[in-house]
Amino acid sequence: KARRHEASGPRPVRAPPPSATAVPSLAAAMPARMAWHASAMAVGLMLELASAGLLAGLPSVPIRGVDAADLAMPLFGLGTWQYNSSVARQAVEAAFRMGYRHVDTAQAYRNQAGVGDALRESGLARDEYFVTSKILGGLNATATKQAADGCLEQLGLPYVDLMLIHFPAGGSGQGSPRAR
Repeated sequence: KARRHEASGPRPVRAPPPSATAVPSLAAAMPARMAWHASAMAVGLMLELASAGLLAGLPSVPIRGVDAADLAMPLFGLGTWQYNSSVARQAVEAAFRMGYRHVDTAQAYRNQAGVGDALRESGLARDEYFVTSKILGGLNATATKQAADGCLEQLGLPYVDLMLIHFPAGGSGQGSPRAR
């Protein structure tokens, strides 16, 4: 056995994955037509980090909650845009198994039921993950509250950690600068 190692030379040492901060600068250096390569590299980096058990303790930023308490918003999260409800469910389940603890969804994505199913089935306590959702813009106060309540109902959650106005004007242009 010793001779075989000598003949084949030393085993190559695998370089550690690039830091998370290297991905955006790498993406910026690539031509626009190659932007999908940067996305694939970011996904690859996340998979390597997950398989190495390094997703625990990912960086977060503090944000101010409605009760003036600081919340830690994880900087890495799963976006569910363009996923139907069943694909969103599978994606959230897989992401949470890998260590993700932040999911982003929206009323307009029409996948919040699947996201909510995955969150419930994760076995995690509600305070162990962060949920961002969005409601349509251009709504009056009553319709905005109804939309937010609808998001909570679809997700099956008592609250979301961050609720955003998805687009500041309605799809018909209601609320846009031109309409004002």
